[in-house]
Amino acid sequence: LRKRKLPSQQASETDASVASRKFRKTSGGRRTPFGQTDTPEDRRPWVNRFAPADLSELAVHKRKVQEVRQWLDIAYRNKRQKVLVLKGPAGSGKTTTVKLLAAEMGVNVLEWRDPVNTCQLVKEESFSEQFEDFLRRGATSPGLTLCNSAENCSGKPAEDLSGSPAEVQGRNLLLIEEFPDISSRTSNYLQSFRSAIQQYVSALPVQSSPTPLVMVISEVLLSGNTAASDSFTMHRLLGPELMHHPYINTIEFNPVAKTYIGKALELVISKEAQQSGRRKSLGQVVIKHLAEGGDIRSAVSSLELVCGRSDVFKTSKEVLALINHREASLGIFHAIGKVVHNKRTEASVAQPPSYLPQHRRPLASEIDIDSLIDGLGTDTTTFIAGLHENHVLSASSVLESENCSTALSDADFLTAERSNPWNRATVTVGETLRQEVLSFHVAVRGLLFNLPYPVKRIAPKGSAHFDPNRIFYPSSLQIWKKEEEISAAVD
Repeated sequence: LRKRKLPSQQASETDASVASRKFRKTSGGRRTPFGQTDTPEDRRPWVNRFAPADLSELAVHKRKVQEVRQWLDIAYRNKRQKVLVLKGPAGSGKTTTVKLLAAEMGVNVLEWRDPVNTCQLVKEESFSEQFEDFLRRGATSPGLTLCNSAENCSGKPAEDLSGSPAEVQGRNLLLIEEFPDISSRTSNYLQSFRSAIQQYVSALPVQSSPTPLVMVISEVLLSGNTAASDSFTMHRLLGPELMHHPYINTIEFNPVAKTYIGKALELVISKEAQQSGRRKSLGQVVIKHLAEGGDIRSAVSSLELVCGRSDVFKTSKEVLALINHREASLGIFHAIGKVVHNKRTEASVAQPPSYLPQHRRPLASEIDIDSLIDGLGTDTTTFIAGLHENHVLSASSVLESENCSTALSDADFLTAERSNPWNRATVTVGETLRQEVLSFHVAVRGLLFNLPYPVKRIAPKGSAHFDPNRIFYPSSLQIWKKEEEISAAVD
């Protein structure tokens, strides 16, 4: 029989366990166990909870930050209302750069929010009127704030949403991240937006400090077709007239470098550990893998996913397996290389002798076409354009090159834009997806069947420094923005 412990022994053991735990001082001076806080738990995403507090924590190149700072200094010294367009890929730090610079310069950021998404309007007032009123009040009243938050507009008249004046000190900065639908260039919504911007930059010089406008545009090419209406670009939004306006300037952001993202992720891990008391940290291999995308917002979200399930991981390999499963898409260059190199599996059965050539069968391809399209990571039009760009060096004869070109031409003809060119408006989403799958299979299977094995890519004559194994991005897609601008100017 086990002896029952005495109460004194229980108390001493309890004191010993408490003494062995680490404590930290709270704001009130009391000591609490490490990892426990008196404040309610913050359930916001890590992207918002651990955002950069100042410019020293910003994962953007200093030269880009300096360009934005110089523009703001010039804009506030000028008497004309000016517009700055920050464009670049998503997650490149455009909005964070503006807000941190504004905080450093003592500028109030007045951010436009779509009234349809913030509260129920009492008066029937169109969005264009709301937006024009927002810009007009910002341009004429640089010493006033514009009430546009959901907390302050509930149950108030509609005009409070776009500009109820409240006296503040300092300069203002208008920030716009929500834009109208650009699927139709002739829509009234888009035309009203452009007209409001045109009136803003054409206003008379102000006597006091001006209120510059900053637009943050994350350009997205969702289709390889340059005429696709689902692509979002600066040219589609503003049009050629506003793009070349003397008071509208553009600064382009590049994807964030891996080293900057890695440092930012380590800073987020440190901040989170101070709040939660987490002691187990991720290895450098995992952090380096998370930083490969160039999108810092996506990297922090992936980090939150990994750390949220860190209790079930035993090794870094399991963490990498989760990341690879979440981001299993192939890069466009990797996917193109798998096709143009045309690797095949060794035959399990011996080939017939040379005097029976009619019974010889080509080796099976190593590529699972269904798996390739599932993990493609880009649209089929862009991928097929990449095959057009890179298949020639893999062919060993003119006949093979001709057969590959024929297969690619057939695939191009099977796309939804080609199969029904006279009535594209009636093409449904299901039909488009079906045609894209058919086009993909015809292109990939045609190249795998007609290219030789093994493939020996040879550089063209006269190009001594040319790397034949290099995979090129489709040149037709590199100039799609310029092509669109020229065609719009001609029209």
